[in-house]
Amino acid sequence: MYELVIAKNGPKLKESVETPSPDPVPTGPPIVERDADGFPKLPRGQPAFISSFGPGRIIHLAAQQQTMSMFAFRLGRGNAAGRRVIDKTGLRGKYDFRLVYELALPGIPDDPDTFAPFLEDVLEQQLGLKLVNTKVPFGFVIVDSGDKVPLEN
Repeated sequence: MYELVIAKNGPKLKESVETPSPDPVPTGPPIVERDADGFPKLPRGQPAFISSFGPGRIIHLAAQQQTMSMFAFRLGRGNAAGRRVIDKTGLRGKYDFRLVYELALPGIPDDPDTFAPFLEDVLEQQLGLKLVNTKVPFGFVIVDSGDKVPLEN
């Protein structure tokens, strides 16, 4: 697993300013607007986390009013970090940020046409955070043998 920790030069996160949403809560299917860089615009005044795929293996990730615990959980899901991530930053606030990175897939070479930095580099450069390999003990059961004969139904 990984631990999400503060990098050597300290965090570079923008703390959220919680403001009530001036817009009424929409009904019906969500309409996703995009900004000039192609990022989905997050709903104002509401906690949100969204990730989308760009060309190739490019990932766009945007967060609004998110804790580091939730960020670590999201990184550990799917292919972002490739394994479980736990928050060890000690940061207790809520933050707004966005990242663009290339999804590293084992055994598949990088695509020079859609180059973006990998997650580990982006975390440190843009957010001042780092993923650290760690080992965690966990329990498991070993079945040595089974000698019960099955009965007919």
